[in-house]
Amino acid sequence: MNIYRVYDRKIDDEVIDVINKLPDLTIVELKNTKGQNVESFSKITSNVLIRIVGPYDKDKYNSERYFYRTLYTKEEMVKIIEEMENIEKNIDSSWNDLEKVMYVYKTLVESLTYKTEDDKAREYTRNLLVLLNKSGVCAGFSLVFKEIMDRINVKCLYQSKKGGHAWNLILINDKYYPVDLTCDILNYSKTGVCEFKMFGNYENFFNEEEHKSDDEIITKANTFSAFELEDAYSKIMKSYKNNVR
Repeated sequence: MNIYRVYDRKIDDEVIDVINKLPDLTIVELKNTKGQNVESFSKITSNVLIRIVGPYDKDKYNSERYFYRTLYTKEEMVKIIEEMENIEKNIDSSWNDLEKVMYVYKTLVESLTYKTEDDKAREYTRNLLVLLNKSGVCAGFSLVFKEIMDRINVKCLYQSKKGGHAWNLILINDKYYPVDLTCDILNYSKTGVCEFKMFGNYENFFNEEEHKSDDEIITKANTFSAFELEDAYSKIMKSYKNNVR
């Protein structure tokens, strides 16, 4: 199978013209979807597959399983980006990075559910398709969160031990804070409230086995103060109630 590496280049009309002349089932490979939009992807032929590499460019993910996890049809990719654009359009330009991240986190917690699938369908719970299916597991949630962070220019890392639990690190004001979307999604299914329990405010985060990582990362959790979280939450809710549909 041929691979045409776009990586981090903008998909403009010139790139689209090249893609649409590629042999059937060529893989068009991108680092992520930052700077890409529905309009550009809609112009791409359906005869190619789209690969979003994301965090799976490391040696530990060098296997067929992870490769196929990152593949999407053109139609799937258009719908995925449309879902992300629907989230992004409600981001207030006056918000700082913490407020933007809290808004995205809250939106995902309230719209996704934890659900495992049988072996045949399991990869669909572990990639960006969870945005369309509205359900998935930790790997899918963490990939979606990182993808949106990349798109809104907030530094975000995908973390896991191979075959283990997945979560994220976000960089706010030059400090990394650990967040675990999955835990808050599970809590939301019970309480109906996004409590931000695992949003940069849990000092014992790295003491738990599920939060170990194969990467060299910080081992002491930076935490937001209660005031920082309450102030940010108050600001986003002023816009959230008026704009989010």
